Amino acid sequence: MPWTDSNTYNWNGGIYTGGGGCAGFAFAMSDAAFGTLPARILIETSYDAIRPGDILRINNDGHSVIVLQKFGDHVVVAEGNFNSTVHWGRTFTKTELENPDRTQNGSLTYIMTRYPTDPIEHHYVEQSRNGDEVSLVCTDCGQTMNVTLSEKILTFFQRDGDPGYTIESPLYLQDGEGVTFLWYARKAFSDRAIEAVISNENVAKFSNGLTEAFGAEGRIEAVGEGVAYLTVRSVYDNNKVLASMPIYVGPVPSLQCTVEISGEAKSGQKLTAVVKDCNYPEEMISLKWMNNKLRTLGRKKTYTVTDNDIGTRISCAVVLINQGLEESIFSAYTELIQPRDPKDDNLVIAKKTLTLYDTIAITFKIPAQALSEYHDPYLEVTQNGKTENLTNYDVSGDYYVFTYRVAPHNMDDVVTAMPHAFNANNEDVKGVEFTYSVAEYCYNMLGKPDYQSEDYAVFRRLLVDILRYGDAAQIYAGHNVDALASRNLTSAQLAMGTNINEPMTYVSVKDSEAATVNDEDKLASIEKAALYLEATVNIQFKYTANNLSNLRVAVTEDKAGTVVLAEYAADASKIDDNGLYYVTFGNLNAAQMRKTFYATVMQGDKKVSNTYCYSIESYAASMKDKDIPNLDNLLDAMMRYGDSAKIYSGN
Repeated sequence: MPWTDSNTYNWNGGIYTGGGGCAGFAFAMSDAAFGTLPARILIETSYDAIRPGDILRINNDGHSVIVLQKFGDHVVVAEGNFNSTVHWGRTFTKTELENPDRTQNGSLTYIMTRYPTDPIEHHYVEQSRNGDEVSLVCTDCGQTMNVTLSEKILTFFQRDGDPGYTIESPLYLQDGEGVTFLWYARKAFSDRAIEAVISNENVAKFSNGLTEAFGAEGRIEAVGEGVAYLTVRSVYDNNKVLASMPIYVGPVPSLQCTVEISGEAKSGQKLTAVVKDCNYPEEMISLKWMNNKLRTLGRKKTYTVTDNDIGTRISCAVVLINQGLEESIFSAYTELIQPRDPKDDNLVIAKKTLTLYDTIAITFKIPAQALSEYHDPYLEVTQNGKTENLTNYDVSGDYYVFTYRVAPHNMDDVVTAMPHAFNANNEDVKGVEFTYSVAEYCYNMLGKPDYQSEDYAVFRRLLVDILRYGDAAQIYAGHNVDALASRNLTSAQLAMGTNINEPMTYVSVKDSEAATVNDEDKLASIEKAALYLEATVNIQFKYTANNLSNLRVAVTEDKAGTVVLAEYAADASKIDDNGLYYVTFGNLNAAQMRKTFYATVMQGDKKVSNTYCYSIESYAASMKDKDIPNLDNLLDAMMRYGDSAKIYSGN
């Protein structure tokens, strides 16, 4: 039958929402075989790892097929969009699939499986570990593997008498009933890295079964009545929780709670659901926005009203899936949704862009024409519950441009921007709210078909390295470490970034006497230079002087001081705990991580101190011997990002 790129299919496997052409056909066949089991991309891509039902991505990541049969030296596949049709029975040999030249016909790019267990029973043990990067070796065959520990695991339950695994969280049991518990990770843990426990053994008991690097089995037995929690955690990283689920034994309570809606019932405004006094934990319930015509609008905590909602009323429901049945409690309906005020249309963020290889920042653009009837525009920006008003802006062409710098550890945190301006009556007028994040941009770009060619390989490398830099910054800052920025990258996407298994090399150019002055001219002395990490990477130069009058610190890109990058007037208020004055040089961009900068105290056109040279790379070099793992990981990730930025920018 005909099957082309115009044939699409949304599947249950996850990773991707669906696909068209060959991928869509493979996804449809996969659902027929595996139902709702989630998919994962295998780290191992050998022929031995292939099983019937696996989706093979071949031909340099250009075509998808699904395996019908596997033999000792070849597989038989089915595929869509083969000469624009569905085709059954083509074969690929083991030699073709394992050809390292990915451009050749049949060469395997990766394997996507929906089997909960791994195809080859390697027994990996840990050789070494650096942060979340682990080197494993199989005790049976000696195979080694370098992997990154996963932040989350997927869990399944198999009830007694049930031939297949099902996803159930929470788990409902009756006294005396038992289930087999299975977890697996898309990336490996070592045997010693995982621990599973039940909180209340008067209700349910847990017994560990086989534990492997990629998964484990156990047995849960209901022995009473009440609630227990199964917790799976990493023995490393301060017992970080990888999965947690409640187990209800006995009668299951009905859902009880109240849900209220805050926000203005007007097009363009945001509505927020507030759930109170719920007798189920947050992870067990979901939200569903609906209008009075029973049309589902969204499932997040907030909903932004659109023009399509005008004339309707909106409600939000708390939903609990209780043993296969959906139980809901609805809020009261809003007032009738009204059109937005014409004045609100003026205050919209028309464009947003990101700067990534310069500094990590989001720029929001408001049309200048839209502000012609207003004055003193500003942008109210909220991230992680902290709000600040950006009053400084640039006028670029037809836009007012506001720039919000994002700290590396906040890359995955949503930025909410609300434009404001004052009208002729000096009333503060709000515009239309806009939300975005650095991670969202990176994932969008990595997933766009237009950016998959070799022409964009450097861009993709930059995006992956940025997300990994965000990971390291989150771990270093202790911020939201259970949801790292790169957590949703596929194995194929991770491979687009810099190889993290290659050791980093650093050269120190630190020199406090890069240039000197005569003693009779010396009025100050630059004593130290250090790295200062904020939303951007900065260098602090610290100096002493008996009299700060008419002194300034010049930062240049050459020892002679002919190219001045920044100048800072000596400021008595900028003094550290050791009595050293300092300036913070923040005009650095990511592509300058290995660039040398020179600082000299000046009086007029005269040098009155030694010249101190330093670089970000020099700081990294000085810290590598101090054995501070999280800082080492941060510095390595930062420098990889810097190297990628330098290549991308062409500097």
